[in-house]
Amino acid sequence: MSNTPSLPWKRLITEGAVIVGSILLAFAIDAWWDGHKDNEDLREILSLVKLETDANLAVLADSTARHVDIHAAIETAKDARSIATVYRRAVIQVEVFEPTSNALNTLVSTGTLGLIDDFDLRLALMAIEGFSRDLAERELAAVSFRNEARRRIASLGVRISEEIPPSSTSFTDIEVLNLLTMRAVEEQHAIDAGRKLAAHLQSISAKLDALSNP
Repeated sequence: MSNTPSLPWKRLITEGAVIVGSILLAFAIDAWWDGHKDNEDLREILSLVKLETDANLAVLADSTARHVDIHAAIETAKDARSIATVYRRAVIQVEVFEPTSNALNTLVSTGTLGLIDDFDLRLALMAIEGFSRDLAERELAAVSFRNEARRRIASLGVRISEEIPPSSTSFTDIEVLNLLTMRAVEEQHAIDAGRKLAAHLQSISAKLDALSNP
């Protein structure tokens, strides 16, 4: 009979199982904690996105109202064939919407956007850039025609920074009126684009409200 002591297989198996179980439990805890932190981070940044969205909506409403005012002034000038009564609104005034996007940019750049379970909300957040770009392009076109009208008035020997005498021929200059007519078209496009962006932001705000108040 051999004098070699038998290995305590049951004890070794039990201890091994405990060690493996401990390692797996540690991984599970780490995964849970990471997920918990991710969820906390997501909730925090989405609350900032909500505040940012609502702030942009308020600014956009004012911006769109100014575009409407400019457009109305140009229509008045077209009907009267003169910019005499609407000179400052039709020629001087300019409007460009400038949203804030720090929270949204952080959501995208940190990869937190991918943690949002609501697929429609993810798509909506990603689509903001496209709606904003469309508005910016329309505004840029309107500003371009406005600047052309100012240059035309200046070429007639009128200082833009000064009050124009009522007798000035620049008020009824056909080229100025044509440039403003083209500006009116782009102003209307800007109004339409602004309203589309506003509707989109309102939808996002409602979705974020639903997430924070399930």
